[in-house]
Amino acid sequence: MNKQKFEKRLEQAKDLNFVKATVTNIVDGDTIVVCYDGITEQIQMIGVDTPERNQVGFNEATNFTRNQIEKVGNIVYLQSSDGYRDRFGRLRRYVWLGMPRTPINSVDRSKLLLNQVLKDNGYGIALNISR
Repeated sequence: MNKQKFEKRLEQAKDLNFVKATVTNIVDGDTIVVCYDGITEQIQMIGVDTPERNQVGFNEATNFTRNQIEKVGNIVYLQSSDGYRDRFGRLRRYVWLGMPRTPINSVDRSKLLLNQVLKDNGYGIALNISR
């Protein structure tokens, strides 16, 4: 990607409230630890639920998430939808494996949005949390 296109996508990301973050730990299939702007946060992926520790599929989902994140050099883009934290104090975010185009389309969602990639590959199920 040339520098002009990259700069344009970076500017668009700011408009969509994206935050570039470095993944420092994979807790499980739908929870990661990131560092951005000198802050370390645990991130719960919005809209997806993967098996918990001691459940069937835990290792597979966790390893899938690890592999997807390692493929992009441990750099992800976090997108806020509501700014809320879950009951464990984790930030709830969409986790992108790359910068999507704007407007965001279904192809980008299926390839770059880790929350969706987990569901599409059978490692997680849809989760809807009401407040």
